[in-house]
Amino acid sequence: MKYLIILIFLTSMSLQAKSKNIQTKYGTITVTPVVTFENAQKLKPTPHVKQRTLYGVRATWSHGILALEGEYTMGSDSDFFVSTGKSIKENVKKAKLGLRASFSLNSMLSWSLRGGAQAKQSLIEETLASVTTSNKGATYVDPYIGTELSIHLFNLFSLSAGVTAVMSDYPNKGKIETSTDFGVSFHY
Repeated sequence: MKYLIILIFLTSMSLQAKSKNIQTKYGTITVTPVVTFENAQKLKPTPHVKQRTLYGVRATWSHGILALEGEYTMGSDSDFFVSTGKSIKENVKKAKLGLRASFSLNSMLSWSLRGGAQAKQSLIEETLASVTTSNKGATYVDPYIGTELSIHLFNLFSLSAGVTAVMSDYPNKGKIETSTDFGVSFHY
């Protein structure tokens, strides 16, 4: 329900956040705003999972069913632990570069598969007894795969929902981080 309310809010506010299609001799360039809901694994002070919202932009250059995609998102989350009085805030920046294959299922529905590499950098701020320490983590590059379903309505706008899995700590037996993407594209 939380996601539906956010999607409706973004739809009503997105008159300024339109997707832009540019036709060229060599293909189509599309720029689209992105909102992502992610389940992030936290290790401090104890292992737990936290939901985080990221926002950003995705650009694709497509020719036929294949497309080159780039995506940049950022977001933050915070935890407060009453038992210790400690708060932890994490700011995350992510960049993806990969390939996408899109298939038109009918005039209103399309499906795509995507894969590539994601670079991620975090800034973690821990506060305890009014003392804040900052730790800028290393930049990690991990592979990702995903899928997306889009509904095109009246040639005016599209709604899309997708799931992406990032294999963290690859090629070791690392964890898989998942994110759910929602998008609204207005065509003009």
